[in-house]
Amino acid sequence: MNINPNQTKIKSPYKPGTATKPLIIIRGYRQPVNRKAIQEYLESFGGLDQIIFHNSHITIQFATDNFHETFRKNKLRFENKSLSIKIIKPNNQKKAKRIKVLKNKNVKLKDTNFKPKDKNIQPKNKNENTPAKNLERSMNIINPLQLINEITKLRTADEQLMHLMKEIQLPYQEVETNHLSLCQYLESALSNYVFVTRGCRAMPFGSTITGLAFKWAELDVFIQNINIPDNATNDSGTIAQYITQSKIALQRTGSLYSIQEKQSKYLNTQYIRCTHESTKIICNIYFKNALGVCNSNLVYFLLNSDVRLRPMMMVIKYWAKINDIAGPKKISNYALVMLLIFYLQQNPKPILPNISMLQDPFFEKIINGWNAGYNNKFNFQTLNDYSIPYLLHGFFEFYSTYDFLTQVLSPFTGTSISKTMFHNANELDNILWLYKKNFLSNHCTKLEVDYLMCIQDPFEHNHNLTKPVNLTTIKVFQQCCTSAALICRKAIDSQSIISLLPQLLKVTNCKYEITILPTSSLNQNIDLMDIAERNNWYGRVNEILLIILKKVMKFDIRLAKHDQTTDIHDNIVESFNISCIGYFEIHHNRSKVSKKIGTSVGLKHEIAISDYIVENFNKSRLLNKKPILEMDILFIACRNPTRIVLELRNRQDELKNCFSIYEHYLQKWLPIWIDKYLQEKAEDILAASTSSRCK
Repeated sequence: MNINPNQTKIKSPYKPGTATKPLIIIRGYRQPVNRKAIQEYLESFGGLDQIIFHNSHITIQFATDNFHETFRKNKLRFENKSLSIKIIKPNNQKKAKRIKVLKNKNVKLKDTNFKPKDKNIQPKNKNENTPAKNLERSMNIINPLQLINEITKLRTADEQLMHLMKEIQLPYQEVETNHLSLCQYLESALSNYVFVTRGCRAMPFGSTITGLAFKWAELDVFIQNINIPDNATNDSGTIAQYITQSKIALQRTGSLYSIQEKQSKYLNTQYIRCTHESTKIICNIYFKNALGVCNSNLVYFLLNSDVRLRPMMMVIKYWAKINDIAGPKKISNYALVMLLIFYLQQNPKPILPNISMLQDPFFEKIINGWNAGYNNKFNFQTLNDYSIPYLLHGFFEFYSTYDFLTQVLSPFTGTSISKTMFHNANELDNILWLYKKNFLSNHCTKLEVDYLMCIQDPFEHNHNLTKPVNLTTIKVFQQCCTSAALICRKAIDSQSIISLLPQLLKVTNCKYEITILPTSSLNQNIDLMDIAERNNWYGRVNEILLIILKKVMKFDIRLAKHDQTTDIHDNIVESFNISCIGYFEIHHNRSKVSKKIGTSVGLKHEIAISDYIVENFNKSRLLNKKPILEMDILFIACRNPTRIVLELRNRQDELKNCFSIYEHYLQKWLPIWIDKYLQEKAEDILAASTSSRCK
């Protein structure tokens, strides 16, 4: 079998007219995809002759001639995403290939007369932009375990850090050659078709400008109309008009494809998302984010003030990425940067000034009512000469115990501010005079301090950078910080700095807690009951929990004793471990199936839903029982107060995406199910589920 997971040819290897087996095109998987995992998943259906990974799809051929018909009948799901397949017979492969080329070039909308003003937008070295080189931007190419092995072989900590930066950081030469040239190209295209009178400026922002971009990073660009002042802000109507006109202009260029209109919840605005054909750079084009450009320039200035800061931030970004702390609905990369800046502003030996110092006395650039100006010649003298390992230890230790629930992190003031202070603006210190002025004059809304985590934007003082962050993310972040601080401390104390990065860049096996309380399921206060009655509640929860895991979630479970070495061991009444292996995705379409099946009630109904999903949507997994989830649940019955704590831990690093989905699902539904069905008899539930299966 000739299978090469690293092959990245875009052109089909099958010669039209000579292929004897159907070509299968697979789409719909999550990008970037784990190549080894999806290859093993596809091989589970039958032997493969070839598998080739393209930018947006995969092509395969089975070794058996007619196996594609059997393959088509399966409902394919990989990493909780439905896969779509298209089977092209040998005599149609030439036609299909031609259709693909036409589709990618947007031929119908191509204007052959369009020529960008800048003739040097293409990279000087064409070999640097082959599909194989462009595909390396995907994090899928960087294998964390392989990277750790490579780093471990190096002789010094400096060599390790340099190797890490080389492997994950987008080189400045590529930014200059490709990303900035693409901005010139966009500027030329939109000036000719949309902003005809005086033109526009395409201003990149985000990690590309700050020097913190990963190799797989996207390019964010703000389009500024030269006809309006820098401090003006486009309204939603104007933005919608720009987007409509710009989509047409970009389609006419013929050099951009997958041009789509999107909505950013984080920035509360529409934008255009597209891909540049020759470099394969994904580009997000905004018409409302002048403050984002200013923020990026500020970060660039601060990180350039000390040679230790950029490598340190890259380590933190990568550490957060592999531990699933950063990302959508979690801590954004910009918020991570603000966490580092805030830590470096702290006494006794601050490395960075607070932002208010940079705006003193009169460095002003007002955008939408906020001062985004600063003194970029400011020279802050620090007495802090700690090495990067010491600073990393300080960062992790600082945030491992930080009280995010009650405090606001303000890089502008360089201090923590109680959330309650923002409920009455008059109580705030005068250093926040601009916020007080804008809020009291109804120019802005209040800083959103009611969210669990609040980092104040350094310029737009009523903007909370961490609104989407939930309690689970905060707990995981602080657990990972505790573990990382311990790793740093051990390396420093043992004078073995060379062991720091290999240990730090391993995925932290965090625990996720689900707490079951008795108050809503009982009519009396259980803490006033005797020991026998309390133990009866523990036993009933245990009984229902095992039924849910085995019959509803369809886990294979195994029970084992536990040694009671936990943070709450003084209050433990009983503890044991539940080892779970999952094979089926039973959390999809439950509400639809619930309406479709019979009129059973209670936990019996939930079991019936799961049975239906397994039998109708997971037939391939019934034949080939390959685990999609392996985790441990530590059951801890506690007193003072009476409660049951479930600690969830992932056992297989390669299945962490699926674990994250199930952890969120169980966080939501386990307490509800246990509270709702606690009074049902286990014998009745099991008897009913057995009888329904027999029918």
